[in-house]
Amino acid sequence: MPTGMDHPNLTTRACAFVVTLSHVVESTFAKVCKQRISFTASCLAVLDRGGDCNLSNENKAALKVDDLLKFIRDRADMLETLLVTHSRSNTNSTYPQHDAKKSYTHNAQTAPKDEKEGASDKRSVALLATDNASRSPSSSSSITDNNIAHAQHVLQVSNAHIDEDVYARLSSRRPVIVVYDASAPTTSGKSLNDIQRVGAPIQGDLIAILLRFRENRFVACADIEKHYRQVLIDESQRDLQLILWRDNPCDNLDIYQLSTVTYGTAAAAFLSCRCLKQLALECNDPEVARTIRDDLISGSSTIPELLRICDETAKVLSSGCFPLRKWVFNFDCTDQRYNDDTSKELSLGEHAHSKTLGLGWYNKSDELFYHTRHESNPKPVTKRIILSTASQVFDPLGLLSPMIIIAKCLLQRLFLLKVDWDAAVPDDVTQAWHRFVNNLAILPSIRIPRHVMCNDHICIELHIFSDASQLAYGTCAYVRTIDDKSAVTVRLLCSKSKVAPISPPLSTPRLEMSACLLGAKLYNKIKESFRAKFNRVIFYTDSTIALSWLRMQPNLLKPFVQNRVAEIHEITKEHSWHHVSGKCNPADLVSRGVQLDALRTSSLWWTGPDFLHDINYNAQSVDPSLLLDESQIPERKTNPMTSLVCNDNNNNNLFTFDRFSQFNRMQRAAAYVLRFIHNARNKDARRTGALTVDGLRESEILLSHLSQLESLSDVHNDRSIYCSRFARPGGL
Repeated sequence: MPTGMDHPNLTTRACAFVVTLSHVVESTFAKVCKQRISFTASCLAVLDRGGDCNLSNENKAALKVDDLLKFIRDRADMLETLLVTHSRSNTNSTYPQHDAKKSYTHNAQTAPKDEKEGASDKRSVALLATDNASRSPSSSSSITDNNIAHAQHVLQVSNAHIDEDVYARLSSRRPVIVVYDASAPTTSGKSLNDIQRVGAPIQGDLIAILLRFRENRFVACADIEKHYRQVLIDESQRDLQLILWRDNPCDNLDIYQLSTVTYGTAAAAFLSCRCLKQLALECNDPEVARTIRDDLISGSSTIPELLRICDETAKVLSSGCFPLRKWVFNFDCTDQRYNDDTSKELSLGEHAHSKTLGLGWYNKSDELFYHTRHESNPKPVTKRIILSTASQVFDPLGLLSPMIIIAKCLLQRLFLLKVDWDAAVPDDVTQAWHRFVNNLAILPSIRIPRHVMCNDHICIELHIFSDASQLAYGTCAYVRTIDDKSAVTVRLLCSKSKVAPISPPLSTPRLEMSACLLGAKLYNKIKESFRAKFNRVIFYTDSTIALSWLRMQPNLLKPFVQNRVAEIHEITKEHSWHHVSGKCNPADLVSRGVQLDALRTSSLWWTGPDFLHDINYNAQSVDPSLLLDESQIPERKTNPMTSLVCNDNNNNNLFTFDRFSQFNRMQRAAAYVLRFIHNARNKDARRTGALTVDGLRESEILLSHLSQLESLSDVHNDRSIYCSRFARPGGL
């Protein structure tokens, strides 16, 4: 589809969407089908990191686990599928069109006779890859969970019979998404992905969704069953998605069409999400529409309301043929509509957990956790290893910012030292990195309450702290709620950190101001994401210079500080800034970094400073004694001064002779000056047209007088000699 978000022809009915791979054609269209077409097992591609898996027809009988594993190991080097791509110049394929249930058999050694010369020979490329795949050894001798999941998936969709005990053991394995290689180039050098546009990013904002996920007391989330497979490709463009398939290397190759949106194509994410967006646009219930846009994560303050939203969401998505599964709640749901086998697998047991947008979530205890597990690497520490390991800790809300900033600072130092990616790092960096890695072992044990507010709250406050050091600067936000029994709850909502810029290096006050701006932007993000309204918002910093700047008019400060103060005023507006001591500032942990073992037990980080827990706490205005005197505030603009220089020049040069190199040009210029003077004094007798002889003679006389005045100033001290001529009504 084009990058446009809306399309008038994209509609929904009681069945699936039909979309086009319209990035390869000039126009875009979509229409509705009356029945949903799904894939059969024979056209599924089963590819993963651990090697390919193939199941022939004679082996789709009852199998034991050991026999199944042996079968996978022996057939790991066989061809599964190859995506055949078309170029734009060869959109009209010479192959017959078939759906997923029919095949067209070709001899593997011959190509169709009507293949046009010069066109993209996609079939020959696929055949070559087929031959190479059949000869190559297995990519992995060990049997991984992915292989087992692949075998389970193929057996399920092909309706093959399998013993119940085998199926029970296979069903506990996590399924693997089928991905096709749509970037494989043809002989023209182009692939299917090369001739498609990716589409506009219309997915929901990850941070905003997670912030709303922490807002409600009761929450639920679900997945769409075979999301991409529910969206059909228009029949006219299914020829762009052809695969080769055979059960045995000795069989002829069959050509199949993929009828639905396929994993691995450039436009797959946009096309599938655009269909969900259309359902949300057509939905009349704002809560249901928001749930669809929020990646099927919803919440409410009451269980009946939440179940109503889930029920309506399921109905709306079912109208577009998007069935929901894997319902997960943070409470015991007795509704049988959501208690299928899949959801039981996720919601039963004390240690059952789910994965929500990259974060782990224990739904029974309603706690967030990090599932990153680092394995020790005996290789020497390099910049590549540091970056790879640090990137494995997925922390979109910044709940581990004090720990992650340590790795960021190490990477920044390595860039300053210009260390190569695979070169050994200095010893001090190695020691600091080992301390960081050793603490990663306790990361899975950290539990963070998902819900940041107390039950039955009557007051909601947002407190944002900022701080900076020469290494980094950051900000963190806390939600303070008070219930009807005057109980105070303070919990960390999110944070943000940045390393200090290398070039140009900034002074500490400027870094503090940058941290304040970061805190203001974080507040703006929270305000746009949270549905609840805050009764009060307060900002804190331990920098008296930054506070003094924030209480000044921006135009009195130098450009760097002026721009940031103006932006902070625009975002925070009526909200106030207050001073906090460095010991009570949790953002100090972000700016200087803290190891994970100390961060895990830090009450200052997870629940904020102690004064926020006081029911009688009331933020006062800043003590005037903390503010600097105007003369002591740095980055102030100097007062503008106007200098007047008096040049006593007795020569009284009324005409700049040195500007002219030719006498006739100087004479004509003087004549025009005299004409201007005459026309200004005599509006009824204006002189126009070309210069006359009399006018040139008068200008010559004037130039003679002025030249004498300049050269013989001691003789012509009396200006009346020449000024009198200008004063006469009929003068020059």
